[in-house]
Amino acid sequence: MPMSIPYAKLITAFFIKCFSSAQKNIRVVIIFICLLSVVACDSSTKVATKNSTGNKDSIQTMVMNSVNTVLEEDAELMDFYKSCIKRYNDTVRIDTLVMIGNKNIEISFRHYCLHDSTLRIPAKYTQIYGLKNFITHNFESTLKVASNNKVILDTIIQKIVFTDSLPTYLREYGALMFPVFTIQNYERIVINYSISIPLTDVGEAVTFMTAIEKQEQ
Repeated sequence: MPMSIPYAKLITAFFIKCFSSAQKNIRVVIIFICLLSVVACDSSTKVATKNSTGNKDSIQTMVMNSVNTVLEEDAELMDFYKSCIKRYNDTVRIDTLVMIGNKNIEISFRHYCLHDSTLRIPAKYTQIYGLKNFITHNFESTLKVASNNKVILDTIIQKIVFTDSLPTYLREYGALMFPVFTIQNYERIVINYSISIPLTDVGEAVTFMTAIEKQEQ
């Protein structure tokens, strides 16, 4: 049904009045819209930052889980890893007394971890464990020999003693490990080692030898 003229005039007057009021307050409206935009942008930034942090944490968690999963799923690797860590607190101790003629020869040998954190094993040797790198320690030995209570030898045996005969990768990443101590024919002390890269089977055998009689001269 067509709208009557009085009603049409009334509605037209209403819109004109509203438009006039809005025009007077247009600056207020524009400022209000700008404020809303700033608040919205700020909120978006905060949400984005929060999500970014969450992703970083998730990635770190995934890496840690990957390491744990690799070790947990392979019992042999886990045992090898644990045995390597256990050596940090295991000191090899040998104290013995031998008779050479009328002399009492007292021998004291120690092999231990230095806890120096100076060996940084790169990923190519440790990735099988899920490790990007592995920081570990050097080892050394002490050897003391006394004849009739007189000290004739007191020395420290370190990897550097053997470095001239080692390849570069063992000089950089190898540790002095697995000592085997023997006295041969009451004449000399022989200590066999392996200079090995921890967590691997990469290494070389080396030998420290000293004659007992020579030390007494």
